[in-house]
Amino acid sequence: MKKKIKIIDLLCYMSIGDYDKLPERFCFKGVTFKLNENKNYVSTTSGLLLTKYLDNDSLEIDLNAEAEVDEEILDEEDEFEDIEEIDNLYSMYNYFIPINKLIKNQKKIIERLKDE
Repeated sequence: MKKKIKIIDLLCYMSIGDYDKLPERFCFKGVTFKLNENKNYVSTTSGLLLTKYLDNDSLEIDLNAEAEVDEEILDEEDEFEDIEEIDNLYSMYNYFIPINKLIKNQKKIIERLKDE
């Protein structure tokens, strides 16, 4: 199943500067767009900005339409961070001891899943 994002969501994230929620690439109506260094989406074939593409009256674009997100990029984003242990700087509050136990337990579960 391909992951999707609505065009209106892409535009909202761009407008409020929430760039970490933006995919690197997506495909919309057969056109692939890539996020450039200026945080704008540009067509990989024509170099046209997404905003200019959407401004084309002949396309009659519904902003609630969904774009297919490049799965390669999502796979990288979906990977978990391997945390060994949290430094016990404030051990007098005993917050980090249960968290470190949870991290160790998670590692055991992952190993068991790999073995299956």
